[in-house]
Amino acid sequence: MSHSSTNGKASKRHLKVYRGHFQLGHRHTFKSHPVIRLGGLYLTHLDFQIGDAIEVSTEQGRIIITKVNPANV
Repeated sequence: MSHSSTNGKASKRHLKVYRGHFQLGHRHTFKSHPVIRLGGLYLTHLDFQIGDAIEVSTEQGRIIITKVNPANV
């Protein structure tokens, strides 16, 4: 993983999309799906804390994660 920062406010991380697997029913058949793991102390610097409610918005080729009021979840 690499990252860059501008004035300590804007941050860009370069991560990888991993392969995840889930089992189909009770059979021994597994299916692959994409997985993005996001974690690190830099999240606390961006004001994300353990237990925070978030909203995930998507559009083609983009994922936006926004901290929200827990009452709105």
